[in-house]
Amino acid sequence: MANNARTKRSRQFGLGLVLALLMTVGIWPVNVTTGNASPARKGPIFDIIPASTNPTIPTSAATAGTFVLTGQIYEFGAVNQSTCALRAGFDQIGTWTATVVITPAITNPDSLLAPSTVSRFQMHHTLVLDLLPGTIEVGGVNGLVASNGNARPADPNFQTGPTVGPAEVQTATGGSFRFDGLDGTATILPYCGPSLATLATTPPGPFRFDRAFCISINQARDLSLQR
Repeated sequence: MANNARTKRSRQFGLGLVLALLMTVGIWPVNVTTGNASPARKGPIFDIIPASTNPTIPTSAATAGTFVLTGQIYEFGAVNQSTCALRAGFDQIGTWTATVVITPAITNPDSLLAPSTVSRFQMHHTLVLDLLPGTIEVGGVNGLVASNGNARPADPNFQTGPTVGPAEVQTATGGSFRFDGLDGTATILPYCGPSLATLATTPPGPFRFDRAFCISINQARDLSLQR
């Protein structure tokens, strides 16, 4: 029992160091730009694997239909971005839950996504991070692509392989414990997408949270001042 307790404390300490590093130096898969706004501070970033038992949400889902998605949260880098598989040696650090309400049709003029007037997801995400500890709240509508959020090869050395992106943006609306006062932009980057050649002829629609992704926060305020 003593060894298990020491192992858990060591794991928590290691996660804290990883988080502190990410929040200090900013290791990001994509940077979000918002016109002439001042650059946001880099915040936490996590990999998320949706549960295989989640409902499949059809594009024909009726307006106001409600769905609940869940998944496991891992340290950034735990998921292979080409295959969406979990790498060996990583433990779950929290639980992701998202409530989805189907919107009425919304016109999507963004050239990075398939032109459409289909319904989208009005979302509320809750990330419960048991080992840090803390919670993060994120909300918004899917399908809003970051200004520099183009899809790119998951492996820079394999240009014809799977892609990550396009990167979509929602809003970080709050948090608790370690993330008390968190606000800013949440960037959502889908993993293991089609090749660039496929995307050139068949642009994707808004991300439907049906495969692994990462979520990162560009903070509007410096949480380090609160510690």
